[in-house]
Amino acid sequence: VEALTLVGYMALKLGFEEIGRVLASRLGADAMPCFMFVASYCYELNLCHTLAKGFSWLQFIELLAFDAIENGYHVWSLSRLWGEQQDVADTAARGRISPWRC
Repeated sequence: VEALTLVGYMALKLGFEEIGRVLASRLGADAMPCFMFVASYCYELNLCHTLAKGFSWLQFIELLAFDAIENGYHVWSLSRLWGEQQDVADTAARGRISPWRC
């Protein structure tokens, strides 16, 4: 039951991130610092609550795995984005497209 709670927690966390993405696309980047502050506050408050009430090793390993997988995804995503920007810059440097379109 406790392990399923963490799966539900992760699903809600991913849903919250999707709400942030939608808000950013509609409201622009100005609203994101407030959204990120609330998200960080809620995450840390929930984590403190979970750690304070005691938990099993399975929960700890599951939380650790979720965080490691999420961080790995973000590193992969940033490296892919960086590679795409390098491709556009290389193409612009060869004169095929205007660098102002990047």
